[in-house]
Amino acid sequence: MFAIIQVIDGAAYILASTSVTIHADTEYEIICTVLGTGITTTINGANELNYTSAAYQTETKHGIYTGASANGAFLEIEIV
Repeated sequence: MFAIIQVIDGAAYILASTSVTIHADTEYEIICTVLGTGITTTINGANELNYTSAAYQTETKHGIYTGASANGAFLEIEIV
């Protein structure tokens, strides 16, 4: 699954998602654009996900969430 996830008090909430096949030992290009209250992301130039909320600005952590539940790990990555 490729998703935009919000973590609040340790609980993970899926805001947008799509099904993708991920293979071990394969590189993937993930592009994340954050602007104002919107987040747009793609994996390998496809599978575009969008989320906009008037309540949240994009002043947040970005990374890879490795679990399907709140018990998963959030690996923070640097956006360059």
